Amino acid sequence: PAADGAVTVDVAAAAATDSAGNDSTAATQFSITNDASAPTVSIASAPPASVNGPFDLVFNFTEDMTGLTAADFVVTNGAVVLSGGPRDFTVTVTPNGNGDITLALPANVATDAAGNGNVAFAAAITVNVDTAAPSVSIASTSSDPVSGAFPITVTFNEDVSGFVLGDLTVGNGA
Repeated sequence: PAADGAVTVDVAAAAATDSAGNDSTAATQFSITNDASAPTVSIASAPPASVNGPFDLVFNFTEDMTGLTAADFVVTNGAVVLSGGPRDFTVTVTPNGNGDITLALPANVATDAAGNGNVAFAAAITVNVDTAAPSVSIASTSSDPVSGAFPITVTFNEDVSGFVLGDLTVGNGA
């Protein structure tokens, strides 16, 4: 074959003659598909930057694949469970602990119908695992005791969102 796709072979009428002088008939065209290209893989959506528990990634292959197992994924700080297929596979990643999880898919761990191994996933995936609740402290530049209004500073040990004035509970004041 010169390229991927249909490869055809034809034999025209009268291509051969038997001993009685009869010309051969035309053959029914023979056709077979050549697939010499390695299937590629992508992720359906970007992985999260940070998680606090298990998360899913969907790997999409350009062709139906066989032979892919959870053990084919190279993972640090986590474990994977594989479901789906034969073209779209869901990988459920369960973190082992805080820190970065990395996940990679090497080349040639699964095959298409023609026996071509997959291309490696372009880059390892890194997701930060943070299962620790942010801690918070309250401080003031005023000394104890005070007379009247005083400032307070609420400090979290990491970036947070959603904290509003209504989240403060003040006793004997406003």
